[in-house]
Amino acid sequence: MLTAYFDESYNKRTFCVGGWLCADDEWTKIINRWMLRIQHENRISRRRKLRPITRFHASDCATFGGDFRGWDQVRQVGLMKKLTEIIGRSKPIGIATSAQLGDFVSGYPVQEKQRHRGCYFFAMIAYLLMLGDLMSEQFPNERVTIIYDRGNISERAAQKAFSSMKNDLRYEHESILWPLPQWVGKIARRSK
Repeated sequence: MLTAYFDESYNKRTFCVGGWLCADDEWTKIINRWMLRIQHENRISRRRKLRPITRFHASDCATFGGDFRGWDQVRQVGLMKKLTEIIGRSKPIGIATSAQLGDFVSGYPVQEKQRHRGCYFFAMIAYLLMLGDLMSEQFPNERVTIIYDRGNISERAAQKAFSSMKNDLRYEHESILWPLPQWVGKIARRSK
């Protein structure tokens, strides 16, 4: 069984959805190594009277915000190198898509939440298409569980994109990834 974990990231101009696909036994290794590294960093933080890392957020690490207040650049870069090595050791497959927010800004000039939900919806469809093609080409006899982070933007958009593709019969014979149930074990959210 394979699992794909993904999340969204955005700024005022660009919206991205990306993540990693890997065998479940490799995910177990990644998670165990990751947790050991975070525990190590938390021991250092306790000695320095800094707050522990409760959940790793790359944006907080990059800006020294949240659980990374009081860190210096040497420690920050060192942690990122270690976490990158942990992921790289298991060689997961990266999948990402992005879109410019221009048309969504025009369509929803003051409705930022709707703008981001729309982008997430279309990015999720692109992500599922890429994942489906990858599954068909490299893992034709496998199934995948798709995990996304629960949040204000992703809550309805991910499930809606999945349901829209699954129920749209126009695609049934036009793509190598159809029908969706052949390669999708389940799609679920992970609480933040």
